[in-house]
Amino acid sequence: MKENFQLKDLVYNRNTNEDGIIRRIYETNGAAMYEVAVPQERDSWGYGYYISDWAEGELGFSAY
Repeated sequence: MKENFQLKDLVYNRNTNEDGIIRRIYETNGAAMYEVAVPQERDSWGYGYYISDWAEGELGFSAY
């Protein structure tokens, strides 16, 4: 498996229009998957975060 992102990278999901931080990298059916922390309130980590699993094909580096 060759992943394009690393732990703690700030990434952007083009499908959901959300930014998040990579917490874990794993493989599913030969493809890289990322466990990502997504802030509950956009642009603020002060309200906590959700955990979501994102596929590599929908990700890019965040502009933030």
